Amino acid sequence: MSAAEPTGVATRDPDLILARLHLRLGSLALARAELETLAGRDALDEIGLLDLAEARWRTGDITGAGEAAAAALHEEDGPLLALVVAAEAAAARGRPTESRRLADKAMAMAGGSIDALFAGMPRAAVWPPDVAAPPPSP
Repeated sequence: MSAAEPTGVATRDPDLILARLHLRLGSLALARAELETLAGRDALDEIGLLDLAEARWRTGDITGAGEAAAAALHEEDGPLLALVVAAEAAAARGRPTESRRLADKAMAMAGGSIDALFAGMPRAAVWPPDVAAPPPSP
């Protein structure tokens, strides 16, 4: 560690940092392409694996997202995003009991609200309704 590098700050691959930035800025296709390339090189760290799960989920690949989320889960104790994606993937596979169990853990971890995490994305029936969503049309 050099004198210029702060103590306690882990260094990450610049490609992982850039992919995460693209994901956070909404460039989902670009972020996913970068993360998939890094995954192919076995260059994802734990945060990168979680970013890959999110990128796949937000681009509609719920099966691939579920695989990445399952790899990122720690004995089903989190992180929160991995629990949410795994619950969505379980619901998509037709496993409502598993989905409900994961969703309950995610809700407990989130303190009751996951609306910001979904950010308007469709959600499985295992989640409580989004309070900001308009009522269904008649």
